[in-house]
Amino acid sequence: MYGLVGRNGVGKTTLLNILSNYDKNYTGVISIDGEKMNKVDYLDMPVAYAMDDLRHSHASLLISKLGAQPNLVADRLGHEKIQTTLSTYSHLYPDQSRKLADQLEKLAEADEN
Repeated sequence: MYGLVGRNGVGKTTLLNILSNYDKNYTGVISIDGEKMNKVDYLDMPVAYAMDDLRHSHASLLISKLGAQPNLVADRLGHEKIQTTLSTYSHLYPDQSRKLADQLEKLAEADEN
C-alpha cells in the first residue's frame, strides 16, 4: 500500500485519475519506487481514493463533532487559503452557528445566577 501526500494543487488527484484511467497521460513519466511504469502496468493497479475520503472524513469530524475553527482545519489539511476550506466544508458550519448560540445562551444564564 502506498500513500500519496502533498499540498493542494500539486497533482495528487490527477495522478490517481491517470492511474485509474479516468484521465489520459499524454506527457510525463510515472515511476513507483524509482521504477518507470508503462501504461499496461498502472492500468492493472488497484487504485482507491481512500486517502481523499479519509481527508474529508477527518475535516468533517473536526468541524461537526469538535467545532474546529476553519483556519485550524485549513492548516491541518494543508490548504494554502482558508477559502478552499470554507468553500469545501461550509455546509458543515451552519450547525456550528447553532452550537455557538447555545453556548452563549448558557454562559449568559450562568452569569445571571
